[in-house]
Amino acid sequence: MKTVLFLFGGQSNEHEVSIVSASNVYENFPRDDYDVLPVYIDKSGIWYSTLDKINEIPKKLDEVKSFFTEKAVFNFQNGVSSIEIKDQKINIDILYPLIHGTTGEDGVIQGFAKACNLPVVGPSMETALITFDKDITKSLVKHNGVKVAPGIVWYKGENYPDYNELIKNYGEKLFIKPARSGSSVGVSCVKNEKELIPALDIAGGEDNKVLIEGAIVGREIEVAVFVKKNGEKYISKVIGEILPPENNFYTYEEKYADDSKTGLVISPDLTDQEKSIIYETVNRTIQGLNIIGSARIDMFLPDDGIPVLNEVNTIPGCTSIS
Repeated sequence: MKTVLFLFGGQSNEHEVSIVSASNVYENFPRDDYDVLPVYIDKSGIWYSTLDKINEIPKKLDEVKSFFTEKAVFNFQNGVSSIEIKDQKINIDILYPLIHGTTGEDGVIQGFAKACNLPVVGPSMETALITFDKDITKSLVKHNGVKVAPGIVWYKGENYPDYNELIKNYGEKLFIKPARSGSSVGVSCVKNEKELIPALDIAGGEDNKVLIEGAIVGREIEVAVFVKKNGEKYISKVIGEILPPENNFYTYEEKYADDSKTGLVISPDLTDQEKSIIYETVNRTIQGLNIIGSARIDMFLPDDGIPVLNEVNTIPGCTSIS
């Protein structure tokens, strides 16, 4: 039976999200088919595990810290990857990183696995690196005929952009978001001039590269994909639709709060023509980014029927509505 190194936590601003995702995935993991070794990475980057058999991973940070108390050391010698916990050495066959944000979705952990010749679940290193930057993602897919939200890039430390110029070009409702972050961390919806600078400062606190985009009004659609190295594609025949609360967007709190009012519809009511253009957008996105591995492609479907790519999520949050 193969052993899976199941990494979660990490050093990003999505640390707690990763714990929730790991808890949900571990609960449903086919442990009759694989030996699973869960390893928690704390916010300083130290690896911890346990030699005890556990049936679940807690969803709360303090409980995780009390479960995973033994330091875990990764070794790679003579082509073999292993984890040492106390005096035990456990050989590893597969890496499953459930780390959101930096080091998890930016190609770092995938590059680490590649250097150790260790098969990794999720996106390839190159796919993770490209798609983690929303600005680069938009530029590449746009060249392949995919529509994206209009906007500009602002860099932390530059002069603040003129509000009137922004709404003239992109509309009266703006979204401010870090270019390299996820789970809606640091994202703000700006509806008036006084909200602009605080929103830029919030996003700039997460990443020095910030996107300013015009709001897209439409249904929020998501499609899961998996692409082999040889280009063979597996595109989910089941489409999902996110239903955020009325007069609100899909915030961090709405994604992960226990009392979230956001809904998820599986196989929503769509015409054959709408499904066709959604899948065309998915295929163009895969091609434009040369996606390898797994990902979730998120888009808006406005009233004009032309999808607008929102982002490509290579390690999406694993909750009941994602």
